[in-house]
Amino acid sequence: MKKNKIKRTTEDVVVDVIAYTFLALLSLSIILPFCQVITISMSPSSVVNKTGFHLFPTSLDFNGYREIIANDNFLHSYFITIMRTIVGVACSILITMLTA
Repeated sequence: MKKNKIKRTTEDVVVDVIAYTFLALLSLSIILPFCQVITISMSPSSVVNKTGFHLFPTSLDFNGYREIIANDNFLHSYFITIMRTIVGVACSILITMLTA
């Protein structure tokens, strides 16, 4: 049995190229700032101030993470976040069950 293929016109190809280009630029505009935040958070502040942004850190420094985790307010904040998530999910499930 023969399969009938749909022939693509030049207009279809142009629209696809434009759409893929737009999606690639949109993806880069989302991914690059995220990479910048991660890179800066893992680099010493002196290196970041001197050299600026690099896609990959030139030297690693996790002291900022150590200070945050050692802070009691950080753990309390995470506890509040986890509890709000649990209560929110429970309320959503309850409301969904009652309206079903």
